[in-house]
Amino acid sequence: MELKTYFDYAATCPIRPELQKRYLSYLERYPQNPHGGTCFAEQSRRLILNAERRIFSLLSLPEGGAKIIWTSGSTEALNLAINSAPGKNFAVDSGAHPAMLQSVLAQEKRGCVTHLLPLSAEGKINWSQAPLQHAFDFIALCDLNNETGVCQNLAEIPNINTGSKPIICVDAAQSFGKRKINFNQEKIDYLVLSSRKIGGPGTLGALVYRSNCPIKPVLFGGGQQHNLRSGTLDTPTILLFADAAELSYQKAAEEQKRYQLWNTLLRTELQKIAPDKIIFFSPKTASSPILSFGFRGYEGAIITRMLAEYCGIQVSSGSACSAESHEISLVLKAMGYSDQDARCAIRLSMGYGNTKDQIKDFLHVMPQLLKNY
Repeated sequence: MELKTYFDYAATCPIRPELQKRYLSYLERYPQNPHGGTCFAEQSRRLILNAERRIFSLLSLPEGGAKIIWTSGSTEALNLAINSAPGKNFAVDSGAHPAMLQSVLAQEKRGCVTHLLPLSAEGKINWSQAPLQHAFDFIALCDLNNETGVCQNLAEIPNINTGSKPIICVDAAQSFGKRKINFNQEKIDYLVLSSRKIGGPGTLGALVYRSNCPIKPVLFGGGQQHNLRSGTLDTPTILLFADAAELSYQKAAEEQKRYQLWNTLLRTELQKIAPDKIIFFSPKTASSPILSFGFRGYEGAIITRMLAEYCGIQVSSGSACSAESHEISLVLKAMGYSDQDARCAIRLSMGYGNTKDQIKDFLHVMPQLLKNY
């Protein structure tokens, strides 16, 4: 079956159409190693520095207000930040992406104590139930949850700690480009970004961090990036990341308005298809491009495969489960859903390449798909 409709933008975004030809141009114009000794290498270095300034500007950061390390993606950036964090008392969003959650839990190997921050039924961190008797040294959380679209309120964090201000690590892979992030006002110390989530190259991430926050290098070699992350930087992909970020913010208001209309349409029509079985895991206040839902009695992973095989529509199972596995989404489990309900989850995530007709086509095939289940 040929892919007809792509509804999996929360997993990875196709490169934005406006940037495709630009990518080829960059590859032709800037093939050189930016760490070399020629005037051409110097040109590439300056372009990379300018790309950093462009990212800082989007985060309302003055020049010199933070530093950036380019990585292979958000997973590497998260591991780099968390493995560098000082202190012994760590707290982590229990609905965080595994790249954050598992990295924090791994700190127990070096003697750290880790605490899971509980989620409410709406997917927000439930600070009233958090183990606040501990003075956290480090708090790691997901800004916008990739499964449910729930966005945390970063302004709450500094006020919940009775000790000194904890170091705050934020996974903004899903939120960067969708909402305005003010690095200083939100008192972030480590911020993780991803190019593939905003329509840039799928091989690049970034760690933005305060100058007084430590970084422990894990890659050694030629001493690039101030000996903190060795490896030759790729000028074209870095430029395209900055381009994609600026373009995402330029189009954010227009696109979010469209997603909100489609999200409302989906909720209304899915409710009609099986009113006694439908369950919405994404609250109405969640980010509109992501809608996690399911039908009680129907395995989400099986529905996902049927949509792909018979309809050419790609969504994802909203949990880590599959028809052969008893594992369920840790996010939905933390929100209080039963294993049975969590196994129903389907995540539909929209992006700039989608149309209203594709939404209608999806809704049109769902009733028959449930009958054929």
